[in-house]
Amino acid sequence: MERFYKITKAEAALIGKFEYAPNQAIDPFVGEQVDGSYLISGTMYNLLKDRAEIKQIDFSKKTPVAQDKLDTKTFKI
Repeated sequence: MERFYKITKAEAALIGKFEYAPNQAIDPFVGEQVDGSYLISGTMYNLLKDRAEIKQIDFSKKTPVAQDKLDTKTFKI
């Protein structure tokens, strides 16, 4: 089961949206949680952990959260 790191809005802003390969991008503002946090998947973290954008955040102090424990905010369309 995929695990996710919760990051704050300020941390998401530090990372920002960026393209890491042709037609491949990361946007930490996708998947806002009810508690106001945002998510970076463990898979994305492992793939991008050497990028300067990701290194700005100390992920060693974050506890990964299982996918079934997430509480994603819903939006009315």
